[in-house]
Amino acid sequence: MTEAILLVDDDPHLMHVLAMFFDLEGYHVLKARDGQQALDLLREYQPDLVLLDLMMPGISGLEVCKKIRSDRKLKHVPVMIFTAAETREDELIAAGASRFIPKPYSLEGLRSAVKDLLGSPQD
Repeated sequence: MTEAILLVDDDPHLMHVLAMFFDLEGYHVLKARDGQQALDLLREYQPDLVLLDLMMPGISGLEVCKKIRSDRKLKHVPVMIFTAAETREDELIAAGASRFIPKPYSLEGLRSAVKDLLGSPQD
């Protein structure tokens, strides 16, 4: 079974680039443009990994991460937070993030971080 990644970002261009990239890498990609949509998709599909932007309208990425960690059905899902904001990594880890990736990041670096958390995609 193919591993699923939920991408959460309010930037449509970045979302498109990341979705294409991870699709070509062999992952099943789900997309959410805000925190509430991310939580809805998480509950419905329970993906293997969440790539989550920190700064979004409505529910912030930090709040989404905290909600994931407080849900017994979802708390096992790794959450990788990426942001351009000046944020202390230890604060994000304390909120439940599995990994923090500062923007700008390279696709190769992102691929490596995803493989560290999930391994290679499996069919």
